[in-house]
Amino acid sequence: RVFCRFRPLAKREEDLGDIPVLHKADAFSVDLHRLAPHNDTRRFDFDAVFGGDSPQEEVFGDCEDLVRSVIDGYNVTIFAYGQTGAGKTHTMYGTSDHPGLAPRAIDSLFHLIHREEKQGRKTFTVKAYMIELYKQDILDLLAERRDQNPKDQKQLQVKKDAG
Repeated sequence: RVFCRFRPLAKREEDLGDIPVLHKADAFSVDLHRLAPHNDTRRFDFDAVFGGDSPQEEVFGDCEDLVRSVIDGYNVTIFAYGQTGAGKTHTMYGTSDHPGLAPRAIDSLFHLIHREEKQGRKTFTVKAYMIELYKQDILDLLAERRDQNPKDQKQLQVKKDAG
């Protein structure tokens, strides 16, 4: 599934006179209003669209079933993509008052694990990776010391399927 979330303009952008060019057309579509020389509108469709006013709870609500898929034994990846300043960190981590997808998913996962183990249904081993792809580098966001020289950190390997 592919979701689209865009952020509202920052105060600095408003002060510069910038205007929004993305508009949520409906629950599944975004309109991009292109300015001169194009002066047109292009529509893009997704499995879900979250506008700049969408709270973290709403975004997680559409992703929450992925946590259940983990409990059922499936591998799950939540991937945020966009240019610098697009809102990836806000969506993934949020703030202490409004946590993003990562802390909500982890909380939900361990809540479900606790419930399943308490009922004696299953036992679990959890493995998690949190990486950042930056240019051509893969950065391990869970490494012991992020302040050390990246060349001194354990190198992550990209593994490809044999088929």
